[in-house]
Amino acid sequence: MAIGQKLEEARNRKGISIREASESTKIRGDYLSAFESGQFDVSLPEVYLRGFIRLYSRFLDLDQDAMLADLDLELGNS
Repeated sequence: MAIGQKLEEARNRKGISIREASESTKIRGDYLSAFESGQFDVSLPEVYLRGFIRLYSRFLDLDQDAMLADLDLELGNS
């Protein structure tokens, strides 16, 4: 399963909207929407992208290290 799909499914399981997730994590809603759509080319330095994915994964009770490994595969950094 793609990382974006995992994020979206975890958020939906918790019954949280993108707006609520954005307010809780302080990550812009358009970034969260892009991540869930599998779009990681959001004009962010990779260190910020990785930090946002780690934070969002923690917020959604997902394994942060596994999600970052998935991100590396998605970005071709493996």
